Amino acid sequence: MTESVDPRLVALGLVPPPATAEQRDVEPAAPREAAPLAPPPLAAQAPTATLEEPTDTFSIGAPAAAQAAPFSRHAPIASLQIDTGTAVPAERVSVGVPASEPALPPSALLLSETILLLQGDARGRLPGRLLADLAGVEHFGFPTRALELSLEQRGFRINAKQPIEVPWSEVVDIRERRGHVAITTATRHFVFDVPIDGVAEPEVAGPLARVIQEASGGSLSPSGSAYLELQRAADLLRDRFHEEDDPLIPSLVGLAVGLSTAVFIMLLPVALLLVTRPAVPSGAFLIAPRLSSFDPRVVLIALGAAALLASLVVRLAIGRHGAVWARGTLRGWHVSRKRFLDAPVRRALAVFVQYPVLSAALLLGGLLSTLPSTRPHVIVDAAGVHVTGALPFFDEDRSWGTVTGIETIPAMLNRHYGGIAVVFHFANRAPVNTVDDHVWGGTDGQLFEFANLWRGAAR
Repeated sequence: MTESVDPRLVALGLVPPPATAEQRDVEPAAPREAAPLAPPPLAAQAPTATLEEPTDTFSIGAPAAAQAAPFSRHAPIASLQIDTGTAVPAERVSVGVPASEPALPPSALLLSETILLLQGDARGRLPGRLLADLAGVEHFGFPTRALELSLEQRGFRINAKQPIEVPWSEVVDIRERRGHVAITTATRHFVFDVPIDGVAEPEVAGPLARVIQEASGGSLSPSGSAYLELQRAADLLRDRFHEEDDPLIPSLVGLAVGLSTAVFIMLLPVALLLVTRPAVPSGAFLIAPRLSSFDPRVVLIALGAAALLASLVVRLAIGRHGAVWARGTLRGWHVSRKRFLDAPVRRALAVFVQYPVLSAALLLGGLLSTLPSTRPHVIVDAAGVHVTGALPFFDEDRSWGTVTGIETIPAMLNRHYGGIAVVFHFANRAPVNTVDDHVWGGTDGQLFEFANLWRGAAR
């Protein structure tokens, strides 16, 4: 029997409503078991790679069939396959090797100066020592083209054809050497000048050497004594030239060059003949060429010798004053109202004083040009006529049997005693005469007499 349920409790939801007759006839369902709680989801994990057999290629963007081949990190990569299918050897793949450090790393610039490099070769070699000796003579020769010397905190640079970079740690000596700056390292020796308006100035070499010494020690300052001394030495050059610009100096140089040239022109033909002629055997005659005093080669030799002599006279008589005048004149510091001949003549005389090597080149070039004219000669003796040509393969010996005739012709009295010259005629050979040549061992008349005796004895 079912108990009655208060409807108010049902309305409040405190008790369930009573079952109806149909619900009471149905068998109650078995109670359900509580479903177990699902575990929380695990964190996502990366798929693990499976190590298989080594492969020969690693493909980038290759077809799927090629991707299927596994890759082993322990196997060496033989080649790298690109989209194009071209295999690139692994040894050609750059692996980023760091570049070697330069000999002189860049650092702060302390001073930049234009120089004329005279020497920059290895120490101890004979050419370097000879060049250093020549450079020691104050401005003996023309230096090389102007270069740029850069003094930095870590070393110095010279922008030569093959750039020179030297750290201060390698420099063992810095000094001024007879008007030049000399820097010595363990393996090289550098000698250079400082040009002012294109002309080397030895007065600036000492201050510049002290500036380089302070730069190598790390104590160079724009307000320091060495730097200010260098500026002061360069600023005083023009004033010193105007003090030394005496009209007496170019007059002395011009007089020395003119007189010396005239004397050399008169003496050189005979002097060259005496120096170059061979020894005359006893009882023989020598027919040697005679150079004219107005031969261009003789004039060239005389001018070169006179310029060398004038440079020597100026250096001995005037000393450094003449060198100061020459350098200032070549820089164009002389002010003259005579523009037609004064300036070119002054500059030419200044070149002779400043660059003796130019005078030496003129002298040497003239001497070499006279060799073809001084070697030919003819020796006449009892054996015949011996001809020596300008070149050795022109030399020949002609016996008296080849002589077809001997005669005399009129000649100038100032060249030939008695006013006659001798001519030798040969069969199938060019004749030999003494018209323009000098006869040693006797006169032209004696040569004619003995030649006929020797020819008659040979028949």
